[in-house]
Amino acid sequence: MGMLLLIFLAAFAIFCLQIALHIRHIRRAHPACLKKHEIGPRFKHTLKMAFGQSRVRERWWGICHTVFFYAFLVFLTSTVELLIQSVCPQWQLRSWLSEDGAALVHLIQTYFAWMTIAALIVVGIRRKIHKNQIHQTTEAWAILGLILG
Repeated sequence: MGMLLLIFLAAFAIFCLQIALHIRHIRRAHPACLKKHEIGPRFKHTLKMAFGQSRVRERWWGICHTVFFYAFLVFLTSTVELLIQSVCPQWQLRSWLSEDGAALVHLIQTYFAWMTIAALIVVGIRRKIHKNQIHQTTEAWAILGLILG
């Protein structure tokens, strides 16, 4: 447990450092870019782009990337559960949610797992069919393999 806590603290420190660097870059921006009266619409646009995945859905295959994004969010529940269990082994999702709630989370995770596999197949076939139009790299195939794993 001590080593895991050390790794977690190191990762959290790196995360905080990255946030501090981004904040410093934002503060250096031209004052016209930081208009406070535009925060609401800009925040709404950011949510639309990030959670709505509107930019990647401009093309039909962007739906696959949207599936990947939401699948990672859904699978985050398992990751958090495993992280908590590494510190407190007796803790289970069922102890926090009802039995039905935990079963629903498991059903949603299973649905997204199958959706992710289908999206990976579509993206893989698209990459094979349109070899000349899509920049082919070993890294891209490795990422698809890691997502499948």
